[in-house]
Amino acid sequence: KKSRSLQQENRVFQSDWEEKYFQVEVDDKAHCPLCPVVISSIKYFNIKRHYETHSTKYDCYQEESRKRKLESLKSARNKQTNMFKAKCCSSAIHQKAKKLQLSNTTITRRIECISNDQRDQLLEKSKQFVCYSVALDSSKDITDTEQLAVFIRGVMPDFKVYEEYLTLRSNYDSTKGTDIFREFRATLEEAYLDPSKLFGVTTDGCPSMLGANRGLQGLINKWRYENHLAPVTWHHCIIHQESLIANSLNMSNVMDVVTTTVNWIRANAVNHRKFKAFIADTEAEYGDVVMFTAVRWLSRASCLKRFFELIFAEGKKDNPQLGNKVWVADLACFVDITTHLSSLNRTLHGNNKFCHDLYSTATVFIKKLCLWKTQLAGGVTAHFPTLSNHRINGSFEVYDRIISCLIDEFNRRINGMNYLLPMMKMFSNPIAVNVATAPDNFQLELLDMQSDIGLKQLFQSEDLLEFWSRVPEGKYPNLITNAPEKTVFRSTYVCESLFSKMVRIKNRYRNRLTDDHLKQLLRTAS
Repeated sequence: KKSRSLQQENRVFQSDWEEKYFQVEVDDKAHCPLCPVVISSIKYFNIKRHYETHSTKYDCYQEESRKRKLESLKSARNKQTNMFKAKCCSSAIHQKAKKLQLSNTTITRRIECISNDQRDQLLEKSKQFVCYSVALDSSKDITDTEQLAVFIRGVMPDFKVYEEYLTLRSNYDSTKGTDIFREFRATLEEAYLDPSKLFGVTTDGCPSMLGANRGLQGLINKWRYENHLAPVTWHHCIIHQESLIANSLNMSNVMDVVTTTVNWIRANAVNHRKFKAFIADTEAEYGDVVMFTAVRWLSRASCLKRFFELIFAEGKKDNPQLGNKVWVADLACFVDITTHLSSLNRTLHGNNKFCHDLYSTATVFIKKLCLWKTQLAGGVTAHFPTLSNHRINGSFEVYDRIISCLIDEFNRRINGMNYLLPMMKMFSNPIAVNVATAPDNFQLELLDMQSDIGLKQLFQSEDLLEFWSRVPEGKYPNLITNAPEKTVFRSTYVCESLFSKMVRIKNRYRNRLTDDHLKQLLRTAS
């Protein structure tokens, strides 16, 4: 019997999906305005699955803020799609333009024009920046060229914050601190950025970036000292730190068996086909195992969870370890722990996240770890669903020690941000901050602000940046002068996101892209 086509199914987009699942209908397709992703088949299951997969992006918006965010995204998309129509004036011209065949040269020229226009707009904005911070990270493309991505976050006089892709610098030589510093200086000069307005730099934790003498940090500090410029605030990307903490888990007894089994399945085509056929026969939820890759932050949790659900849960116990109850309990515990760590990692992702947001997320996770440690000591596995289904008689002393190690690692790394805590509290919640803990030069202004009924109401009704933009500078000069510096980058997520796009753009079929064209394509895509 011939199956029906999608057109014959007559599926209709439901209006309540907009607010419930953050989807909008465009040309008979469901679009996610946050990702953005197009769901070509309007099926309830597909839309719900996409929402649940990316729930961390949506759950931060609730009730009125959810409605406002959805309306703003819809408005921004409508402006983009209607820009061409508004300029053409005639629908007939618009229809003819859609049928035009564009040559490769024409498309290349259009991309160049769009990219140059975006860059000119950024340079024009940057002239008005009160201060700015940068995020830097490097990665190799498919031709082994080292690409240094530079993003800028600038603050305007009216407290609008712009987070933009600045440039991509190609390096064909070594990647020492001196080479990165040379490219960094060239970036500032080409963008006509005032070095005196730079107040923060965020990088990953490699020695070439954070070396005190010959690393980028040491060279920039020396350069600024010689030019009588104020020192900048340095930040080690909090997402990289979370990944290092996750790698500190001693899971070799579990990961060795899991990795060996998964590699045995995936390395041989016959084994792989037989395994997929077995999974299809058992009607499992997933269709294949996931390989573990150390450089991919989330692959450990995905690999363990999929392994557990497909191989153990389906009853395939060819490996003797799968019959060992103690080992299975260890596996179940690590599935839950790595799932929690991956959830934290995804929460730290995102654009326009400020220092206090990420610090709060990390400190809350430490409190969760302390709660789980106490519960495991008492034999409670409420937050470890996999372990609770495969627990064995005896205490959880081993797992208690694992949680303790995680707490120590988090405290060791997060405590490096504690010196910024008074300023972060003062910026994120000036109405409720304890004045006694604030620096002396801000205390009187904070008391005035906390006594101002109008500012209290404004803080409760507006978002943080809008609040600070409407604080009168004449009455609170010290607070207004220092507040923009609290918008510093705290992660290199934007750089990592750009590298993901670079992998898709400059692939093995397009490995002869020039550096200039790669830079232009990334600018239009970011």
